[in-house]
Amino acid sequence: MNVFKFLSATLLAGTCLFSGCKKEKSIVPENPSVVEITVSNSEGEVLENETVRMYDETSYESFKKNHSTKPLLEITTDSNGMARFTLENNLWFQSTKSREFMFVVLKAFDTDNYQWWSKGGTVNAGKKHAFRIETALPKAGTEDLVRITIPTGCMETYRNKWSDHPGYLKKIEERP
Repeated sequence: MNVFKFLSATLLAGTCLFSGCKKEKSIVPENPSVVEITVSNSEGEVLENETVRMYDETSYESFKKNHSTKPLLEITTDSNGMARFTLENNLWFQSTKSREFMFVVLKAFDTDNYQWWSKGGTVNAGKKHAFRIETALPKAGTEDLVRITIPTGCMETYRNKWSDHPGYLKKIEERP
């Protein structure tokens, strides 16, 4: 009889112990966060095939000091000028509801000759966000003529086609 009482008491204690435990609910939603970045020039024309880089709080500070800092993610804009970042919450928001992310378009010709534009801010876990980066770049495929007067007094004309390497100038004319 004592064995029966002991087993009953043990079973009752175990039931009370485990029924009092609740599974802790995660503060981070299960659905991923989506960030859409639209890249355009100063005239509002969208720019396709532009690389958009993503940095967090720490890596963005490093990037500002050294533009060759490796981004956390890179995505190229589509024909609508949009780069879509899908951030899985279990990777990017492990124990927080929001993070600061910056998105950067960088044009670097060499270590000393570069320009960048950025936009970003607070990204909330499980939410959709949109940012627009406006650059000073012309639309791809446009041409600019550059005329240079050299010290000898001759004028040289160069054609710069932006679908080529942005720093590429092709000499098309020379006049005394």
